[in-house]
Amino acid sequence: MNFLVVDDDSYVREMLVRYLSDYEVEILQAANGEEALEQFHQHLPTITILDLNMPVMTGLEFLEKLDPKHLTTHFVIVMTGHGGDEDIERCYNLGVQSFLRKPVNFFELKGSINRALHLHKVFTNVQRLNRRLSLRQQDIPNTLWESDSNLCFTYVEETIGTLLGLSAEEMLGKPISDFVAKKDILEFDLKFRGKENRLKPQLKGLTLDFINSDQELVPLQIFANSTQELDAESMGMVGIFRNMKAFTEL
Repeated sequence: MNFLVVDDDSYVREMLVRYLSDYEVEILQAANGEEALEQFHQHLPTITILDLNMPVMTGLEFLEKLDPKHLTTHFVIVMTGHGGDEDIERCYNLGVQSFLRKPVNFFELKGSINRALHLHKVFTNVQRLNRRLSLRQQDIPNTLWESDSNLCFTYVEETIGTLLGLSAEEMLGKPISDFVAKKDILEFDLKFRGKENRLKPQLKGLTLDFINSDQELVPLQIFANSTQELDAESMGMVGIFRNMKAFTEL
């Protein structure tokens, strides 16, 4: 997660950076709309604090060049000493969440930031639930799981017991690879991470042998999608395990 501070006044930027340090996030800076546009597209900041009256490219011109869909999940707080009612209306029409006047009231700024962070959390949770629902819309019994970016289990349905004879508690916090047969570990690494050691965006119908509680091999089919925060930072993966052998015996 990161914030972007956009203001042509270096003193204002430094003041805001010091104030925002309490949030313990990366703080990006830009002196005009053109620099801000480059930073925004590169980092997709969770919150952008934007001045309007700047050289090279104004704050309004910056907003006009953003893809509107980004402003439903990445939040912009305008903080300016300029601008009348028309500018305020234009900002809100372009997707701004808050409009604050300089000199800034830090209680107002804190309230706007906290409200944006709350919405960010809500949208992230909605995305996670939508991914679960999309995987749940299967006509074959399966077990849902999630992992962090290190591919350690963060969530496993209790139905895993019917597949491996293990409880979810026994698997949580442990690497998925701990439960994969040694002969398939290399394939696991290649299929999940690839040669560049980055999580693959999607796995479809991958079958690997897993080890059950009796140390027997159980072939499980895997469908999974990588997950990202709204700022495009990798969160991990969400997927299903499916016992195709058991299904064919139904």
